[in-house]
Amino acid sequence: MHLFGKIDFDDLMGEKAYDPWRAYSQSKLANLLFAYELQRRLEARQSAVRSIGAHPGYAATHLQFVSAEMKGSTPERWYNQIANTLFAQTAAQGALPELYAAAAHTRRGNVYRPG
Repeated sequence: MHLFGKIDFDDLMGEKAYDPWRAYSQSKLANLLFAYELQRRLEARQSAVRSIGAHPGYAATHLQFVSAEMKGSTPERWYNQIANTLFAQTAAQGALPELYAAAAHTRRGNVYRPG
C-alpha cells in the first residue's frame, strides 16, 4: 500500500479531508520512509543494528472491518468478510515477514522485502 501513499504535509492527520485508504497508504509510506531514515542514521554511527521494512501482504485482521464499522456499512462488512475468506492469509502468516526480518542475520539494512 505504500506505493499508493503520498505524504500530505498540509494535512498529516487527515483533519481537512479524511479518507481511510489514503490515510492507510500514507501511514505505510511513512513507515517505510522511517525505516530508511533510521538505517541511514544507524550507518552514520557505524551501528550493527539494522532497519528493515517488511510487508505482511494481505492478512485477515480486524483492520478491514474498522472502516465499515465506523461507517455502519453492513454491505462493506460482508464484502470484507468474503474477501478475507477468499484472498487473505491468516494474521499469523502475515506476521512471518516481520519475524523473518527481525531474526535473519543475513539481511542488510535499508532494504524493503515485500511479503
